[in-house]
Amino acid sequence: MAVKERRLKYEKYEGSKVEAMPKLRAKLWIPIPASLLMGFRLMAMESSKDFIIEDATKVMDELVFDGVDTGDCFAYHPDGKAKLVLNAPPFRDINPTSRLHDCVLALPDGMFEELEGVLELSMREIKRYYPTKDAAKKNPIWQALARGNQARLDAYVDLAFAEEVDRKPSGRYISIAPMGIAPEPHVDISVPVMSNIYLVDIKNGSAAIVNGNLKSLGNVIGVHPEYVRTTASALGNNFGDYIGIVRLWHWCGDMTRDFDGCKRGFIEALERAIKENLPEGDGVTNQHLKQMIQLAQNSDLSDIGTVKTLYRTYDCEIMKKPFDEQELFKK
Repeated sequence: MAVKERRLKYEKYEGSKVEAMPKLRAKLWIPIPASLLMGFRLMAMESSKDFIIEDATKVMDELVFDGVDTGDCFAYHPDGKAKLVLNAPPFRDINPTSRLHDCVLALPDGMFEELEGVLELSMREIKRYYPTKDAAKKNPIWQALARGNQARLDAYVDLAFAEEVDRKPSGRYISIAPMGIAPEPHVDISVPVMSNIYLVDIKNGSAAIVNGNLKSLGNVIGVHPEYVRTTASALGNNFGDYIGIVRLWHWCGDMTRDFDGCKRGFIEALERAIKENLPEGDGVTNQHLKQMIQLAQNSDLSDIGTVKTLYRTYDCEIMKKPFDEQELFKK
């Protein structure tokens, strides 16, 4: 049987973060999320008789045995709050004219409050971590960076601890602490600021470190959009999974089902998607996701008229496609 060859669609961008991001954005690619980098590293290290990685040496040099700048960020506020922001939009938009504060991104007034953080912490909780293997698998920051994919995180932690160099971490050497975390800001927080997370190479334990200088040279990796969920796919998939099944229950006349549970599942799934700050797709924005949440919250899914309203909003207002009520709801 022929060995399958897998190609990882990514590009390395030379220069500083403020120089590289406009080039990446021009191609409509995004900076690699930490969760996807974990997946790429695991795939590269697990090449076997079943598959091989195309340009394996290049992939190992650029993704596995080199540190990588991710698109996930920490944001900090002078009032002592901090947020972990996945796929952070302000970081994706940086350029050489962006306003910096001590070499990290200064956030405009009011932006910190608007950011969708997957974790919200106090500055008292922002401290360095030197976890054990088991603790790393349960750490909320690592779980958030893995986007809730516990199986991927467990495998990645095992790999990081297996590959880490034989040196004891200290406060001075967080960069060689296996699965260590250095979330503290490197500047005086007199204004709201943001900076991205850098994952150390796997041989040195893959610590997550907040970048202290967006103008310094980095290893910015842009990834093809096919690897990343978009707002459109998140809305479409969850609409089908939850509202689609409700339509089927009505079609079958089965009113014994848990309509309220399906409603909660739909709302919670969209709320999680909003916190991921997904790239926009097919004209669908986070505002559309919020619109559907609000509509669902005020809906009784056991009422067929309400379900029709949800479909009409999704098809006509958001996806801009015809709504054929007779075809969708015919017996």
